[in-house]
Amino acid sequence: FRTEGEYLDGRRPSSVAFVRDLKEDLARRDFTFNALAWHPDRGLIDLYGGLSDLDRGIVRTVGEPVKRFSEDSLRILRAVRFASVLGFTVEEETARAALRERERLALVSAERKAEELKKLLSGDNVLYALTSFSAVITEVVPELVPCVGFAQNTPWHRYDVYVHTARSVSASPEDLCVRLAMLLHDIGKPESYTEKDGIGHFYGHEILSAEKAKIALDRLKFDNKTKATVLKLIANHSRGFPESDYKFKKMFGETGREDFFRLIAVKYADNAALGTDAAIAEKQKIAEAEARAEKLCASGELYCEEMLNVSGADLLKTGLS
Repeated sequence: FRTEGEYLDGRRPSSVAFVRDLKEDLARRDFTFNALAWHPDRGLIDLYGGLSDLDRGIVRTVGEPVKRFSEDSLRILRAVRFASVLGFTVEEETARAALRERERLALVSAERKAEELKKLLSGDNVLYALTSFSAVITEVVPELVPCVGFAQNTPWHRYDVYVHTARSVSASPEDLCVRLAMLLHDIGKPESYTEKDGIGHFYGHEILSAEKAKIALDRLKFDNKTKATVLKLIANHSRGFPESDYKFKKMFGETGREDFFRLIAVKYADNAALGTDAAIAEKQKIAEAEARAEKLCASGELYCEEMLNVSGADLLKTGLS
């Protein structure tokens, strides 16, 4: 058992001391369901109602929420992550403290925030997490701030940009690149907004969104492979599928097999978050493109240079130079 000294930097204790009292050890834990202990003779030891909170699906801090969050500011984001992944709700006082203390996340390293964000985005309850704690999410990804409450004023969209974004994340498969793409795919919309005859337009928003997404992903120190895939998906998420087989195969080859099907998933998720009747016809187009891509893969047709049986090395072996 151990106890800790003061948290002077909002990240780690100034000292750690061993103690003989289990209660002191459990008192320093973050959330009640992480403050459970087991004894081979006495069984489960639950001093802070962790089992009850597990049964009821509640995220609650051990003791005073502000104190817990001031000790380690990442706990603010962890509370939202647990709600997303476990399908829980955040207890009212804990939620208020998380929102009130959100600026403390500036004390946390980019790498730690990125790891929590990845886990948060993978949760089945991600819609609740993103919409109920938008102020916490935008503290980690400030590029999303202009999207909150930004009306789209178009018959295609029922929701503002941020709610549409949250719904599209929730509607996407649990592929990190796809979910990151959905989180960031429309961050360029507020800046690219124009209006004609009372209808909103966002010309070129996908390119601006990709530029802003790169800044966010760089700041959070995502690896280059993930960044490249996410930026490709964002830049192409509004692109239509060519009608001609030649152009379709060219698009498939340029995008790459894995990322093309990711792009299909992005389009399905984007479409599912429209919330209007206009989504029906568009969904049919996506399904047709998916069927064409699957047929292309099954046919064995060439759609990129990597599939050629003869390479430059083969030609060099024949004496050509």
